[in-house]
Amino acid sequence: MHAALVDPAFLRDRLAALGGPGAELVEHRVDDGAVTVRLRHGIPPEEVPAAVRPFLGSGLKLERIETWHGDGPGRYSGTVRLDTSGLPGEIAGATAVQNLPAGGSELSVDGEVKVSIPLVGGKIEDIVAEQVRKLLAREADFALEWIAEHAG
Repeated sequence: MHAALVDPAFLRDRLAALGGPGAELVEHRVDDGAVTVRLRHGIPPEEVPAAVRPFLGSGLKLERIETWHGDGPGRYSGTVRLDTSGLPGEIAGATAVQNLPAGGSELSVDGEVKVSIPLVGGKIEDIVAEQVRKLLAREADFALEWIAEHAG
């Protein structure tokens, strides 16, 4: 699972399928076994929840930076951060993937959304968090299909 999650071909294919307008793999770097990827996502305005649209104008642009490093045999962890253009706040979290003894892998993502807009920030945080959960679910489905297609 980890090998796919940091594979440039996988990342480009995932962005092409799910990344939205202007999506691209901006950076892929390996330093001393740690992998850093920077991805650009675009969400058109019609797909942005109505409560958030007034703050974004022409849609939502996301810069996503993921870092991964080994934590021992079959275990990897890292961080993820999403920077948004036009929306004051941040999305950040921790990631982990590990091989399971019975076969397969387990991927976990734990994150937090913070929006710094008085009075409506909490509501927007809930909306953005739900959209992120949906995206992660679509990305997990895509990963399973991609790995099955590309398995040796």
